[in-house]
Amino acid sequence: MPKATKKIYLIAASVIPGLSRQDILQKMPELNFLAEVEPIFLFDKFSAEITVDDWLKLTQEIIKRKETARGFVILHGLDNLLYTAAVLNFLLPNPFVPIIFTGGQARPDDIKQLEIKANLINAIQAAKSELNEVCLMFGNRLLRASQSVRTYDETLNLFSAPASGILGRIDFSIRIFDKLLTRGKSKKNNPIVLNKNIAIIELTPFLDLKNLAERLNKKQAIIIDASRNQNLPTDLVFFLNKLAADVPVLVWGLKLTPKNLGKNVINVVDLTWEVSVIKFMWLLNQTQKFSEITELMNQNLTGEKLI
Repeated sequence: MPKATKKIYLIAASVIPGLSRQDILQKMPELNFLAEVEPIFLFDKFSAEITVDDWLKLTQEIIKRKETARGFVILHGLDNLLYTAAVLNFLLPNPFVPIIFTGGQARPDDIKQLEIKANLINAIQAAKSELNEVCLMFGNRLLRASQSVRTYDETLNLFSAPASGILGRIDFSIRIFDKLLTRGKSKKNNPIVLNKNIAIIELTPFLDLKNLAERLNKKQAIIIDASRNQNLPTDLVFFLNKLAADVPVLVWGLKLTPKNLGKNVINVVDLTWEVSVIKFMWLLNQTQKFSEITELMNQNLTGEKLI
């Protein structure tokens, strides 16, 4: 009996405005000239409404199809896309096949369909490669999802990454930069779970520590977005170090000076915001020891560090 051809699963993980289910099934027949493509319509909601439970369901759907998959292409709106990609990066730390996110931006429907069609064609070609990473395909660049950030210009390259995160380019065909690819070694199956009991606080001049203490009641961890700061207020550092005696505290800010944070606070300066949040949520289910969480946050587990 001949061996069944493995498929590219095209997962619609959110509603894309201006692109209907019928458009995917009827107006893009050329996708099946590239590979055997099977569409899966997972969520009938906009990407801004994606929740932690949706992320876990998407992960389970991918695992369920691992034996018959050649690769996955995930059609996703731009809102929350980097969070969704980060989730798969840690819940599937050694992807068995390529997982490629793509989509399009808010344009007139006819232009959007052409843009998304081009992105899908490129993404399917990438999903047929020997990649084993979670990636983004927008415009003419294949990017490592865990190093990507959103850009806001008029080009088709809606995301950017440092040189270490640009894994390929589209010229007349796709070129994969093999030397930049990561090769996971661990075959461990991680539990499909994230810790949602986290307080996320944006640091502003109006932050009231008394009110903050009340907001943090019964939370298992705290993340401070200090992206606009080079240093933290002295009273906040004292407050955070006192909190860190009971729960893990992570402060994210690419411009922060670590020496001003105190010894009991985890400082992250070399991960994107979305990856920092998801990695922290993921690690809190791996261990409750502050020293281990700190060590693992500082390790480059899946190629996520901005180097």
